[in-house]
Amino acid sequence: MILLASDVFGQTPDFISLSQQLGSEPHLISPAGTFSREEEAYDTFQAAGGLPLYVCRVQEALQRYAPEVFIGFSVGATAGWVALSGDEFPSVKRALLLYGSRIRDYQELQPACPTHLLFAEHEASFDPGPLADRLRARGMDAEILPNSQHGFMNSLSPGYNRAAFNVGLAWVQQRLVCKGRI
Repeated sequence: MILLASDVFGQTPDFISLSQQLGSEPHLISPAGTFSREEEAYDTFQAAGGLPLYVCRVQEALQRYAPEVFIGFSVGATAGWVALSGDEFPSVKRALLLYGSRIRDYQELQPACPTHLLFAEHEASFDPGPLADRLRARGMDAEILPNSQHGFMNSLSPGYNRAAFNVGLAWVQQRLVCKGRI
């Protein structure tokens, strides 16, 4: 079973469609509603408790569903990174985290399961290259997607890019197939 954690936009039609492309009828979680505008989504996310509350929601979903795979996007990736850094979720065999830029604020943590990270090449607030290098030095599969911006898999995001979406989807599917998931 797969648990998918959305970015701040929530369970948009595109996010639901993406989940269906991954098969296995994944369980979906999101931070605070569903939005079509980034500013509104982010403001609501912050007002509703921000990352600490989302980490709690991820932990609750990990306990409830006991997934084998956790997949997170943006703040969902960061919430997964923090939540999985304990050893209380033995069902999770691996995590796939895409453009979790705030992982940089928690890079001293390490998830208790094999973790694969795909960062956008271009982030507004930092250079993800050195972070990916540090994570690789700690034994994680951390990659940078060339010619991509934060949010490359979300059509509502200013960083959306259809070609990068396709590469990101293939990246996820490959990591599921290689492990016998689809």
